[in-house]
Amino acid sequence: MKPVRTDTCNAVYTLEGCQDLPVTKYTNADNGEMGVESCWELTPDEIKQIQETGKVYLYIQGSIVPPVLLTTESMVYFEKEEGATDDEHE
Repeated sequence: MKPVRTDTCNAVYTLEGCQDLPVTKYTNADNGEMGVESCWELTPDEIKQIQETGKVYLYIQGSIVPPVLLTTESMVYFEKEEGATDDEHE
């Protein structure tokens, strides 16, 4: 899998020896907590493996597991500012 930049990407995490990770930083409208969304593109071989096993693994380093969500669709949306047009948020 490789991380991909999305239309809403507004930050990139970097670490020496690691591939850059483009993300969308957001604030949860329901509880005000901040979070990040990353998007990953699968290779044809990975797609085939998922079709065969139906499994995806999520690894989180550290002893505290934050709330996470693994999904096939973006769950991030930004409310339009009053009077803003679609062109202003692209």
